[in-house]
Amino acid sequence: MTPPPDAAFTTGILLVLTLLVFAGVSHAATESEAKVLLDWKANLGDPDALSSWAKAAGLCSWFGVSCNNTGRVESLRLRGIGLAGTLNKLDTTAFPALIVLDLNGNNFVGAIPASLSRLRSLAVLDLGSNGFEGPIPPQLGDLSGLVDLRLYNNNLADAIPHQLSRLPRIKHFDLGSNFLKNRDYRKFSPMPTVIFMSLYLNYLTGSFPEFVLESGNITYLDLSENDISGPIPNSLPEKLPNLKYLNLSLNAFSGQIPASLSKLRKLWDLRVATNNLTGGVPDFLGSMPQLRALELSNNPLGGAIPPVLGRLQMLQHLGLNGTGLVSTIPPELGNLGNLNLRSCRRMSSPVSCRGRWPGCTKYKSLA
Repeated sequence: MTPPPDAAFTTGILLVLTLLVFAGVSHAATESEAKVLLDWKANLGDPDALSSWAKAAGLCSWFGVSCNNTGRVESLRLRGIGLAGTLNKLDTTAFPALIVLDLNGNNFVGAIPASLSRLRSLAVLDLGSNGFEGPIPPQLGDLSGLVDLRLYNNNLADAIPHQLSRLPRIKHFDLGSNFLKNRDYRKFSPMPTVIFMSLYLNYLTGSFPEFVLESGNITYLDLSENDISGPIPNSLPEKLPNLKYLNLSLNAFSGQIPASLSKLRKLWDLRVATNNLTGGVPDFLGSMPQLRALELSNNPLGGAIPPVLGRLQMLQHLGLNGTGLVSTIPPELGNLGNLNLRSCRRMSSPVSCRGRWPGCTKYKSLA
């Protein structure tokens, strides 16, 4: 039924008023966001890289700023442009729609402010390769929409907040190259959504972290350059069956390389150099044809190079220096056309070639 003329007119007026109010609110919000960013720019010393940030230009046209269809800032990408200063004057409450904050590769210093946890829409937080220091705020664990967290290559210290393990959507988790410690892994929860995890070059101690083992979808795991000790867990393939990259180098792992690793059928890069591993280079490694890199250097393994490594047709890197091997280079390795054997040059005993195969002279000269 067609509404009476007066009713249709009233409805039209209300619609126009609603649109005007919405436009006014949106404009006010944009003005507020612009003011906050200009204040922060001034606090950073008005860097030339942000010269486009000016009142005369529209906020959404500023360098590194992207807006959604309502004009709200949804992305700040200011990667590697030489910015220096702190985040203390960035009023995060002004950005309820911000999804991406990328400040990677600058010269920011000071603490990571807990106020970043007010960015409730945030999905990507990348503060990597700066000079941030102090503890990681546990409040970052409140960012329930966070998918990508990169805090690597800073000067962050103290314990890793267990609250971060409860981020419900996190996929990329990189805290590498800091001064972080562990206090009590029992407070950590499994992180089933994580695919990429890097905690390399920190001060982690104790045995293999249990919460990592319980994070069953990890494909890339780097725990290298810590002080983790004890055996490499036999349960690792069962717990982390999707691993493609595993780096446990430069720790204090001991015992033998577990045969269960042969069950990691997707693993293409295995690095366990500079530990206290013994028991020789295991034959089971020859049953992992998908391997492209195998790094065993600087372990007291002893024994010989297994000829079965010649089955690793995709192998490009083989690290065996400093492993106490008493061996010749098996002729079977001559089948590995992509292999670079330069890492064999510092074996503890002389290495020579047996038989004839392509590249024998070259590899012998590197022994």
